Amino acid sequence: MTGSRIALLAVSITACAGALAIAQPERGPIGGDRRTQAQVDRLMNLDQDGDGKLSKDEIPERLMERLADADADGDGFLTREELTEHISQRAPGGRGVGAEREEGGRPDGMGGGSAHELFEGSMKKAGGAMRELRRSPLDATSRDSDLAAVQSIQEAMVAAKDVASQEKMAPQAKAKYGDDTETYQRDLRLSFLTTIRAALDLEEAIVKGDTAAAKKARDSLVEAQRNAHDQFQEED
Repeated sequence: MTGSRIALLAVSITACAGALAIAQPERGPIGGDRRTQAQVDRLMNLDQDGDGKLSKDEIPERLMERLADADADGDGFLTREELTEHISQRAPGGRGVGAEREEGGRPDGMGGGSAHELFEGSMKKAGGAMRELRRSPLDATSRDSDLAAVQSIQEAMVAAKDVASQEKMAPQAKAKYGDDTETYQRDLRLSFLTTIRAALDLEEAIVKGDTAAAKKARDSLVEAQRNAHDQFQEED
């Protein structure tokens, strides 16, 4: 990784950490608040148009049933604040909407089938952002929308990576890995990292205003996503 990419990643991590620190409730760094925030973050990854709220079309039906009472103002959209309040109220002790505990009391994220729905939602979000980038001239006229799209891809990849271990193998992956789940999980995680690195390269080129480098990075990102899809994602 080049020095500039390391610096860019460090800035991104610092910014994310600062945002989380501001948003974190003042009840301590460990416990229900952190789990609630993690669940809200995962749900917000379903925000396909990046408007900062979830419409009914963006929420899987199974989750919508659980979130039916979350729309406090009745406008048909769910904001981060409404989700946080709803999950906190529904989940004393930080269990949250759809959360379950494995034997021994360890929280198991969203539980049930919701991890799959969030994984698929993240993939859909990344796909939509990638389509925008493929149509973009990647120059000064599209800089803001390009940065928003590449940020969406990075967020979607991180969210999907977080729940990918709960996904069943696609048929083509099963044919390659068989019962070797350890190697499968390793290669799956590495594919996410490859895509994230490609997205960071593209962001760096966009920030620098280097259209030629941005187009080259976009090609690498497209290839990384295509390879990951072909190897690990089941066809619809």
